[in-house]
Amino acid sequence: MAAVQLASRMGARVIGIGTRPESLEKLREFGLNDAIVVGDKQAGEQVRELLGGNKVDLLIDTIGGAALSDGIEVLKDGGSAVLIGILADVIRWSMRNICCCTVLR
Repeated sequence: MAAVQLASRMGARVIGIGTRPESLEKLREFGLNDAIVVGDKQAGEQVRELLGGNKVDLLIDTIGGAALSDGIEVLKDGGSAVLIGILADVIRWSMRNICCCTVLR
């Protein structure tokens, strides 16, 4: 919720992805612009359609696993990914996919 508020206040177009439409709708009052419900189509495909084929500048992920992998697919080259409290299994990346990583503790 805080990430949605901060991104919205910074002028970003905020796209939320989730499995429950009612949860996403609650985020609209905090600045969510677009809601994508994961279903038959992959989330990344839906994001690209929403953005006219473009990719995102910033990814904020609080789930990990396949959701993070899908998010990385729609992240622009040179974009930033913020990972918060990853709950799902760790995914494996090759070093060619990661330029630099800073871990805040």
